[in-house]
Amino acid sequence: MDNKLAHAIRGIVHVGGTPVVRRLRLLGNLFDSNKCFLLPDAVEGLKKAVLYHSVRPFDQVVVVCHVPPGKPESLALERARMVTGFVTNQWRDWLPWFRPGRQGEDGWGVREAQLILGHLGHYKGQAAGMMDTETRDALLEFKRKVNLEGFLQVPVTGHIDGPTRQVLLWSYCREEGTAFWKGMKPVALGSVHNHDPFPLRDGKEVDVERTEILLFERTYFPRPSGDMLRWDDEVYQVWMRNILESGDLEFFSFTVQVVGETDQALPNALVRLEGPSNTESRSDEHGWVTFRGLARGSYSLSVWEGMEQISASTVEIPTFAPWEGPVSG
Repeated sequence: MDNKLAHAIRGIVHVGGTPVVRRLRLLGNLFDSNKCFLLPDAVEGLKKAVLYHSVRPFDQVVVVCHVPPGKPESLALERARMVTGFVTNQWRDWLPWFRPGRQGEDGWGVREAQLILGHLGHYKGQAAGMMDTETRDALLEFKRKVNLEGFLQVPVTGHIDGPTRQVLLWSYCREEGTAFWKGMKPVALGSVHNHDPFPLRDGKEVDVERTEILLFERTYFPRPSGDMLRWDDEVYQVWMRNILESGDLEFFSFTVQVVGETDQALPNALVRLEGPSNTESRSDEHGWVTFRGLARGSYSLSVWEGMEQISASTVEIPTFAPWEGPVSG
């Protein structure tokens, strides 16, 4: 693990069945709110996890996803299984969430297709989940490239049909450096109400919503009774007491929609974030704008039309709850 990333927490005497655990904590916007779709920023974190494991390739990998109070317990386990499916290139494990008949807020659709297309370099929009000309053009370009490569053949249309869903997931999951060696079968666990005893580097308490990649040396022990770690689970606490090394990776993003006085989407508005890091972008044709790669802290959010500032507010990063509403101009 990179010396800049890792930091020793405590030394451990190697005795009998005492577990020896190394850990990566992935913090921030790793999944869409209330969904198990793995965001592109999280892909970069998993690449580092795969590289970290390559130094000790026979360590058992355990993926633990934590969700905060108020979110379904099942979401934690679904997210962990999505991670283990990704790092073993099991893209078919993701298909049930991408089917057109999937009901409820957890289903995947146009936004997830846009996020994948953007990660693969075909879509430049804000991934607002609305089918438009830019999305159709990106689908056409992507399918032509897939057919040209010759691994698969898919009808070249601007629609998200069954073959398109499969080839999108197949492409997303086969990026170089994202998979463990084929003999490794990571364990997926969900978690609710399990406190992490180790604060962040600045002394602040770690986020409740987080993902941990745990590497067990020699043996995965002790083992929980099921695939959900319950409130203050003793097994989890034993693991935490025996962490030899830990490192943090943080990925924060923020998405907002800009609307006018009549609540109509405001396209091409200049949106600025000023704080620990300064950045700006323009809203798309539906008024949406996304900022990625943000640092923790408080930001001033302002919206501009030409030289006139039409809106100002304050945003705290990280924020895991959906934005309460559009920014009015």
